[in-house]
Amino acid sequence: MVTVKEAANAALIFAREFLGDNRVNSLLLEEIELSDTQKEWLVTVSVPSTPAPSNSLALMSPTISDIIRNSRDFKIIRVDADNGNPTSIKIRKV
Repeated sequence: MVTVKEAANAALIFAREFLGDNRVNSLLLEEIELSDTQKEWLVTVSVPSTPAPSNSLALMSPTISDIIRNSRDFKIIRVDADNGNPTSIKIRKV
């Protein structure tokens, strides 16, 4: 079985390759847990949400603009616990 550290590293590399946009510069590791079956690591990562708010929105309501600008999209990456290979990535609803 791969360690939690190995699973996290594999998931982060996978996310950077798969997402492949500027948002991965702000990629954050959020959670890691072993599935109930102990066959997969479930690794949650986050990236900044897109699109960025328009300037007119920022002028109308700086507070709303800050919330939108600082919001994040969460993804769950499943990593095979035996070999450490990422098997899927999907949106996590928070």
